[in-house]
Amino acid sequence: MDSLINNKQLALFNQTLLQAFQHFKIRLDSHSSAPVKLKVEPFFELTADPKQQSIWCIHAYYKPLAALLPSTEIYQFLCRLLQHREITTQDRQEFISIVCHYTQNQLCDDMNQAQLFACYRAVMASLSGQARQENNHEISQPILIDAQNLLDYANHACLQIRQVLLDHFSQTEILRWYFLIYHNFTPRSYYLFEQSLLPVLPELRRWEMEHPNRAVWFLFFKDLDHISDPSYFSYVHLMSLQHLGSPIFQHQGHIKKLFALPSEQFIQTLQLAFNSSVERPYLAMILIKITLEATPEQLEQFSSLSYCLAMDHQYDYQPAYIEQYVHALKLSLECFMAANQAFELEFILNDFFFGNQIQHNMQTNLPNIALVHPKMTLKSAAKHSNAWHRLSQHLQVQQHAFTFAPYQLEMHEAQFELIHLPEQLQAEAQQMQHCVLSYAQRLSEERYYCFRVHYADFRGTLGVVYHPEHATYELNQLMGIRNTPAPEHLLRIAQVFTHHLTVEDIVFQNLAANN
Repeated sequence: MDSLINNKQLALFNQTLLQAFQHFKIRLDSHSSAPVKLKVEPFFELTADPKQQSIWCIHAYYKPLAALLPSTEIYQFLCRLLQHREITTQDRQEFISIVCHYTQNQLCDDMNQAQLFACYRAVMASLSGQARQENNHEISQPILIDAQNLLDYANHACLQIRQVLLDHFSQTEILRWYFLIYHNFTPRSYYLFEQSLLPVLPELRRWEMEHPNRAVWFLFFKDLDHISDPSYFSYVHLMSLQHLGSPIFQHQGHIKKLFALPSEQFIQTLQLAFNSSVERPYLAMILIKITLEATPEQLEQFSSLSYCLAMDHQYDYQPAYIEQYVHALKLSLECFMAANQAFELEFILNDFFFGNQIQHNMQTNLPNIALVHPKMTLKSAAKHSNAWHRLSQHLQVQQHAFTFAPYQLEMHEAQFELIHLPEQLQAEAQQMQHCVLSYAQRLSEERYYCFRVHYADFRGTLGVVYHPEHATYELNQLMGIRNTPAPEHLLRIAQVFTHHLTVEDIVFQNLAANN
């Protein structure tokens, strides 16, 4: 935060705030009585009057302020104020809160509670348009203020502050471009953005006059070094462009379609294609192709693709399978957006799409993506994925052998039986129809243990994490057939069982590894 506070933009904010709140700074002399130092600072709250909801009551609570420092609170408020196109209810309420906190911080430490509360009441009176002198220092009764007057004043004050801030920006068009690229405003990010654009402002203005999408392209693609090239937007030049070492466009037709999009849709497409959180070769080409085939209504949903792509995949996209990747990601998104689909199915599909084929019970170097064809449905993709996962997990079990000594315990009418052989793990996966086989490696490394569970009519699988550095066990999950949840009472028993393993210092050694 220090680097941001020292930023010249934030200094401007603080100066603006001081000017805007100048008439709220009320100073009271304490010469009439001996000063009383407060052990804690007061915190003030506005609540609705239970008898009349349109009226707010001001109450004083003598406890420390919230975790946010006043400077941080002001900083965040001003950032949001610049970001919002219109003054929101949140802006008005935050303004009132800041006035309260800010006024508090102008007071001397030795001012007593009565004087402090009187000061606060005077501030709120000025906010509500009730210009009056407050002479009553009694704290027994809350002050009633018309809520609408208070909010109207706050709205007007927010408008004034926002306008003052905007007036201080040397280039308002830079601020407008900034919000095309970034969702959140910070002084530091704006300052760096502004400094990068100042040398090329004439060129950006020229491209924007020719076509708004051309200026936006430079902002997203960050190709400002070539912004003065008059032939930049020729098909020959655009086809030669690369992002992360891979081409951006597959065909000239994609270029024509992209730059013909309405501005809002064009921006959404570039936000998706040049997402800094998911940087992989050929991904920009794939996503541009996907969005060009989407309807404007679908484009908003395609923004969720970033979640699909940001998972634990370290695989690069292979250029020979561009069409297959396009269709696979469409299927992944369809699964992601379907309300009736299990949440984990989307992860499973991605594992399949980015995995390698299994042939003759052996892992190959052939990518699964080659099996995807344009007419493949989500149902058939899920079928192929499930079959591949079963084979993959069986191979994993073969590669990570484990053998534990048998162990079982009955506790509170629940039976726990350790799965101590690979064959038992495979049988459990088949019987329970879940992904317990994926834990084979962790079992062989003595970091995870699975138990068959019988309790009344419930049949489940318990997963327990072992922390060898502390010699402790931790309950991870307890699921029934096809991952149905376990009864609440059984979960409590399983927690006791896991604690029992730790207290009794029970150790399960992989005899296969030791041999």
